[in-house]
Amino acid sequence: MKNLFITLIIVAMNQVSMAQSKSFLPKAAFISLDIKGLRAEYKDQGNAIMRLELQRVNKYELMDNYDLNYLAAENKIDITDCFGQICLVEIGKALGVDKMVSGSVESIGDNIIVILRIIDVKEGRIEKSMTSEFLNIPNQLRSMLQISVNNLFNLENPSDVVSKLTKKDDHDNLLNNPYELQLRSDGPRMGVTVFSGDAAEVISNP
Repeated sequence: MKNLFITLIIVAMNQVSMAQSKSFLPKAAFISLDIKGLRAEYKDQGNAIMRLELQRVNKYELMDNYDLNYLAAENKIDITDCFGQICLVEIGKALGVDKMVSGSVESIGDNIIVILRIIDVKEGRIEKSMTSEFLNIPNQLRSMLQISVNNLFNLENPSDVVSKLTKKDDHDNLLNNPYELQLRSDGPRMGVTVFSGDAAEVISNP
């Protein structure tokens, strides 16, 4: 019973500590990415992934998407297609946040270019901007955004994944060349055996 009581106290103290540390984080809002040249379904996917990645790195107290839409409606603010610095600063002030996170994902030829920006609302300027270039593999958008967010906040990325998504000369695999036919050693096999000489004569006799 005593051990259980001590455990409960430790858990409660950890929760209080986490809440306090979160309250000291700058408040930020993320609306959407400007996604161009990719199929329509990647727009919603990209925005959802970006929000999850910002929550993962835990650098900001990120405004909930429902709260963001509610405040925008209450203040009669149109947040659609707001990607420019001036627009983001105005919306950030209306939302009462310290930072606005935005950016773009664009398919250009053989590459996908990801640009992420942090806007300082109070200063009205771009605090930081990061550009990442990847091979044009749309189904790896999640990994691309994860790498880009890590780059934005100076966090380490797995070098093997970065290499497979950025270097054409890296070995072909299902990650960086998903449409290439792969040699497989499993599954059914078919072969032909040819006999010649005396062996062929023996086999051919009934």
